[in-house]
Amino acid sequence: MILALDSSTSVLSLGLGRPESGGVCWLATRELPGGGQHGVLLPLELERLLLEARVSRAELTGFVVGLGPGSFTGLRIGVATLKGLAYGLRLPLAGASSLRAIASEAQRVDPVDALVVLLDARQGEVYAACFTGGRAEPTGVELSLPPAKLAEHLAGELGESRARVRLVGEGAAVYREVLLRDFSASQLDLRWLAPKARFLGDLCWPLPAFSLPALCALEPHYVRPSEAELKFPEGNFRARPQETETKRD
Repeated sequence: MILALDSSTSVLSLGLGRPESGGVCWLATRELPGGGQHGVLLPLELERLLLEARVSRAELTGFVVGLGPGSFTGLRIGVATLKGLAYGLRLPLAGASSLRAIASEAQRVDPVDALVVLLDARQGEVYAACFTGGRAEPTGVELSLPPAKLAEHLAGELGESRARVRLVGEGAAVYREVLLRDFSASQLDLRWLAPKARFLGDLCWPLPAFSLPALCALEPHYVRPSEAELKFPEGNFRARPQETETKRD
């Protein structure tokens, strides 16, 4: 059984599926608007998911996690939780882009030539990435930028096809008014706002064999530095000179 999890947004998404020839059959899924309380919700919801599907921990064969970008705290909780389970059970853990999971669902339901996924990055920015094709293949890198600069960025990446691109994800809803300065209302599609775990699982299938080095190396894709990294670029807090002199006196 494959256990999949995404905690990159305010919605906690879980999925439990049985591997079959050519893919995964998802037996149970949960989408929980936890409002960022993933650390509180996750342990209990994982147990509920297993009970709902009548699956024991001994039947698990691997894990899949969303790597972001998204909430730094949410990503750390999700990745750390599944890393711990994968290490303890000696099972493989694979990760995929949370943005691509949204694109994969949208392209499966209503495909278009080019799709841009936006998540709210806070501080007046969005996480953004462009995808094409049925498997939502990325056309460039994931990045963080002000929504007012998205059109300029896409002009360089997509050229004239920018005029036909579709925008999805919670970022498109949060910054709708700003985006409408450069895009038409028909280009903003709010049917898909957050990533769903089962689409992460489909992207990662088949899972690799268990590897301790690979497990240790798997990290969230933050895209931009955290606030702590910006405030303390040297990696630790240092007392101000006047504070040091005061302590000596």
